Amino acid sequence: MSAMNRIIEALRSHGCDPKPRGRGYRARCPAHDDRNPSLDVDEGDEGRVLMTCRAGCDNKHIVAKIGKTMADLMPDHQGGTSGNTRRTATKAKRPFDTLEAAIQAGERSTKGTHAATYIYKAREGSVVGAVVRFDLPTPGGEKQTKTFRPFHFVQEGWRFGDPHGGFPLYRLHLLARDGSRRVDLFEGEKCADAAAEIGLNSTSIAHGARGIKTTDLSPLTEQTVYLWPDHDKAGEAWAQELAAALRDIGCKVYICRIPGLPDKGDIVDALGVDGPWHDLDAAECRELMGAIVEAAPVWRAPEGARDTARSAATTTGLGLRAKPMSEIEPAPVMWLWPDRIPLAKVSIFAGEPGKNKSTIALDIAARVSTGCGWPDAQGVTYEPGSVLLISAEDGAADTIRPRLDLAGADVSRIKWVEGTDAIPPFDPEQAVKPEPELRPFDISQDIADLEQTISNTPNCRLVLLDPIGAFLGDSTNSHRDADVRRLLHPLSMLAERTGVAVVAIMHFRKSGGSGVHAVQGSIAWTAAARAVWGFMEDFDNPHLGRLMLPMKMNLARDTNGLGCRIESGDNGHPYIEWYPVPVEMTYDEAMAEAARLQAETERRAPGPVPEALNTAVSWLEDALADGPRQVREIEGVAKTAGISEGTLKRARRKLNVISEPGAGRIYWMRMPEQVEQDSPEHERPAQPAPCDLYTTSEPAPPVAENPTNGSESKGGSGCTS
Repeated sequence: MSAMNRIIEALRSHGCDPKPRGRGYRARCPAHDDRNPSLDVDEGDEGRVLMTCRAGCDNKHIVAKIGKTMADLMPDHQGGTSGNTRRTATKAKRPFDTLEAAIQAGERSTKGTHAATYIYKAREGSVVGAVVRFDLPTPGGEKQTKTFRPFHFVQEGWRFGDPHGGFPLYRLHLLARDGSRRVDLFEGEKCADAAAEIGLNSTSIAHGARGIKTTDLSPLTEQTVYLWPDHDKAGEAWAQELAAALRDIGCKVYICRIPGLPDKGDIVDALGVDGPWHDLDAAECRELMGAIVEAAPVWRAPEGARDTARSAATTTGLGLRAKPMSEIEPAPVMWLWPDRIPLAKVSIFAGEPGKNKSTIALDIAARVSTGCGWPDAQGVTYEPGSVLLISAEDGAADTIRPRLDLAGADVSRIKWVEGTDAIPPFDPEQAVKPEPELRPFDISQDIADLEQTISNTPNCRLVLLDPIGAFLGDSTNSHRDADVRRLLHPLSMLAERTGVAVVAIMHFRKSGGSGVHAVQGSIAWTAAARAVWGFMEDFDNPHLGRLMLPMKMNLARDTNGLGCRIESGDNGHPYIEWYPVPVEMTYDEAMAEAARLQAETERRAPGPVPEALNTAVSWLEDALADGPRQVREIEGVAKTAGISEGTLKRARRKLNVISEPGAGRIYWMRMPEQVEQDSPEHERPAQPAPCDLYTTSEPAPPVAENPTNGSESKGGSGCTS
């Protein structure tokens, strides 16, 4: 063992937690209460260890604290825990000319027999080092024991010990580089080689659990990795610790176990002459392992386990990845709905139950599918896009489809995600493999499948999760910041990679709250989202009116809100009619105004008729003096004139104004003394024109029925192109 490895192992065993730093290490100094690591450990000439405590501790004191002497800092010293025998440091032996010569020296030092050599190579294929197995002599009848020795390659030849910075992944140069193949990580090089022989994309790490902190795991960053531990307690401990390290670099991890193995058994035993897979060919073995993989649950840290919170840099020792801003090309924010719903980001729709968040979301989905434009940008059309709907509360046939039809959606562009196909747990030795079962979509497990579905959906622009709380998985606590951030990070990365807008629907807390703090669960939900919209009743029309108001917008200028009215279609389902003018207030301002109006109503005593009502009565009499007018037109003009919808309704009741339907489900308003025949029904079109929802100055041309809709029930927002 090299002097460097000897000292680093001693520091690690005494809890000093050495971490790679450049070509050396940094650790907590054992000679003083060192909470912020201050001990630098470097390698000097010919393998000498150089230690510097930035707090000024003496090296003799430092090595004594870890059970070593000053002689242990010199190369080729086998070390002792006592300083009684004084040894003179000698020059490091020159490297072995060949690996074979190094192995022969290893046989002499271990008194064992060379059994196997595992060569480690860098990504580009250059040799980095080797791990050599030696079988030790054992008395007759006892089980064979073994030991391993690491060697690393230097310019002059081969030396004992790990390479600087630790070993890379075993078979790294043969692993798929683009993440296109499943990565199977085994406990031991022999198992990785056996798996490779049957066609798996396999790897391993040196030194078992001891090598987790010193192995460069970065080539596996954000990949899906399947761990195959040996069948014993040590194997389970290795898998748990390695899974935590892989999770810290963004990996999705599964722990897979081969059934029917003896104690300490592994894939080599499964494929061996006495193993359960002895008579199977490579394709059959891969199929059985594929079934085990499909049945394995995604790895979660055990309850109560401390979150390591290690970064990828800490795990691998490669340091931070930093790029000059001059190398980053500026890019504009792209929008699904300009200044309201960004593309490639996560947005949140939040509100109390019953505030029609889902109905409004389906109206938005319909507009995306037809490209007919947005309520606040009349006459502007867009390229139609596709939508993925993931809903846990509404039925696809009896609720979602009828509402989409009313909204004028091109339903051929909208997909409903039923769930995820998964193989149920089973014994791979069964003769018949069970059929896949449909389980609910789970963000914690199914991000890769969702990304694949997005890729397979032409021009996918929007993913709706309604409500997102139904898709968190059993192990996610929606009120814990760490759980929510760990869940939202891969979802945000998916949005960024695919360019889709992800809209998550959420509820408000029962206890209420102001602004984004009103949203149910951890504050991390709204912190991670780039846009948050709050939904509430229109306090001028609480039964049918709804307001969509900004709670948070990170990517655009201050944005006003919108209002809409919930109408009922021919099929009995609701649809959305948007108000023609914006709502100039935020969610917090609207809540404050609603509270003020409520308080005013509660303290108001009977008295004179309010001036606002008198003004509205006079205005409405003048507006209807020349004959009937469309209800929607009157409401729009009244709102522009500063008359609230509630005040307008009170004025209608005071004047006994009559409202009645005309052709094409267009409602008309008239004074009671005006005869019904005055309503010019024959002059009005049967359907509103697409993308022209609020035009009242002249009639819109008739629109052909949407051939992809398949429903004759109309009355929606007019998105029927």
